[in-house]
Amino acid sequence: DQSLPITLYWRALEGATNADYTVFTHVLAADGHLIAQHDGPPAGGARPTPGWLPGEIIADRHDMTFRETYTGPATIEVGLYDAATLERVPTVTGETRALLPSSLDVQPPDR
Repeated sequence: DQSLPITLYWRALEGATNADYTVFTHVLAADGHLIAQHDGPPAGGARPTPGWLPGEIIADRHDMTFRETYTGPATIEVGLYDAATLERVPTVTGETRALLPSSLDVQPPDR
C-alpha cells in the first residue's frame, strides 16, 4: 500500500458551533471514483470543532493510504460532516466539499 500525508489548515469563522464535526479527505481518480480516503476528527481528536475560536487556524494531518492499483491523475476533496446524520457542512461558497487547488499524479510504488 502507498501512503500520502496531507495536512489541512482550517480557519474557524465567526459564530462558534456546538456540533462535533468529522473531517473527510478523499483522493479521487480522474473518473471521480474514490481511490483513498481518511475520515476522522480534526487534529486526530485533539481539536474538536466545538472548541474552535473565531479566526483560529487548526492544523489537521491525515495519512491517506492507497489500497488500489490505480495510476494516473487524481484530485483531493475535503470537507466536514456531522457523523450522527452524515450531513455535510456547507463551505462559505455553499458547496459541501472543497477541491484542493493542486492535483496528484499517482504512480506505482517502487518495488
